[in-house]
Amino acid sequence: MMYSSTCTLQREEKEKKEHGKVSHIFRKGNGSEPQDLDPGIITGNIESQVVENLFEGLTTPDLHTGLPSPGVAESWKPNADATVFTFYLRKNAVWSNNDPVTAHDFVYAWRRVLNPKLAAEYAYILFYIKNAQAFNSGKLNDPEMIGVKALDDYTLQVQLEGPTPFFDQLTYFFTYDPVHKKTVEKYGRNWTKPENIVTNGAFLLDRWLHQERIVLKKNPTYWDASNVKLTTVELLPIENLDTEQKLFASGELDYTKEVPDIRIPFLRKKPFFRSDPFLTIYMYRLNVTKKPFDNEKVRMALKLAIDRKKITDYIKKAGELPAYSLVPPGIHGYTSPNVLEFDVKKARALLAEAGYPHGKGFPSLEILYNTQLDHQRIALALQDMLRKNLNIEVKLFNQEWKVYLNNVKTLNYDIARGGWIGDYIEPSAFLNIFTSKSGMNQTGWENSEYDELIKEAAATVDTQVRYSLYQKAEELLLEKGPFIPIYFYTRSYLLNPKIKGFLPNLLDMHLLKYVYFEE
Repeated sequence: MMYSSTCTLQREEKEKKEHGKVSHIFRKGNGSEPQDLDPGIITGNIESQVVENLFEGLTTPDLHTGLPSPGVAESWKPNADATVFTFYLRKNAVWSNNDPVTAHDFVYAWRRVLNPKLAAEYAYILFYIKNAQAFNSGKLNDPEMIGVKALDDYTLQVQLEGPTPFFDQLTYFFTYDPVHKKTVEKYGRNWTKPENIVTNGAFLLDRWLHQERIVLKKNPTYWDASNVKLTTVELLPIENLDTEQKLFASGELDYTKEVPDIRIPFLRKKPFFRSDPFLTIYMYRLNVTKKPFDNEKVRMALKLAIDRKKITDYIKKAGELPAYSLVPPGIHGYTSPNVLEFDVKKARALLAEAGYPHGKGFPSLEILYNTQLDHQRIALALQDMLRKNLNIEVKLFNQEWKVYLNNVKTLNYDIARGGWIGDYIEPSAFLNIFTSKSGMNQTGWENSEYDELIKEAAATVDTQVRYSLYQKAEELLLEKGPFIPIYFYTRSYLLNPKIKGFLPNLLDMHLLKYVYFEE
């Protein structure tokens, strides 16, 4: 991929000088080309890294802890049992066209996400709100019945299905962002184009040159604009990690989204190398609508046949932890149940019980992954382990990001690489994705007992009791569920040492409003 033409570079150098002062362009690798920039319909990390800087929700993640801090809402308070939250919006928050950001914008945005016509995959993350799930499923047709109400222009009241003490954490997630009603309704699917979009975050969408770059400009109408130091941000869709690293080495990037695993031992001691733990799992989904994954003994056999430590020690090499659960470590007070292990003997016995002794008669299958060298290396390791440990032959199949996402969404796969970043710091941020109503389940798996445990936990105020219910749910998921956990991430990346305000946190959220160049 050509980074930029001579004309583009000349224009960029000219842009660095504004009002007689030298400003900085922060150039950031973004992985792949985003599918969309509509906060109501996006699902991936690729997209969220752009959207979280264009839009701002009621709260934002704290720079150090990842816990909620004021955003559009100056303050908020729950009632005694955390079934009603009231948010008090700041009166100096405006859209990029200078319209005020009001409580009505949030009501409109949330109702839009829950409207089944939008088919928002992340609609389920709003199901904590009273009647949200009923409306999304079509059981209720009146949006006024949804538990979100503008008491006045600057007071938003949210009634929940049950006690949800962590609801304020949810409100900084992009699906909860407001959208500008007049713009959405005027332009329809084209409302996110640079010439149409109206936003309320720290940055504006200046240009979107597809397959080349997205250019963001500082938003002068943003309520906290005086504390935003970057004037221009460029996000480059670079899937090839070697290309990304070369651009960093030549000074054309200030940040790489990732680092090739094979390069980590050589880069670890460099001042620009960073490796931060964060709340994310690397896994494989199993499509239970296809044989043989409709058989839970087959699913468990695959889980037991994978030597995760070999993957983290010899392929990743960046401090990742082998994953034997879905919920990563780091959530205070929660410990995942001890169910999985590496046990080839038990795996072979289960496969035989399922009707495939020594792998005999096991159907030909494919492992699907999105195009990237590290994903390929892990898929090759999985292929080798299944061959050696279970006498199963699987083929590998890679696709570019958008095609891969669509095939996973439509269950057009056998085994598919997956990853999940916690949307907030709570076990439900992971456990919710495998409920039968979750748009992010994407496996065809349903279990009423699991659904009921998650529902009961969500309605429990007492943290210790709630976490106990989550542990029971996770134990069931590990025994019967449609996924193979592989490892818990660390985020390895390269960062220009002059960049400040880019601090590690469990959610790996780095709002660019805090980022600046050290002079």
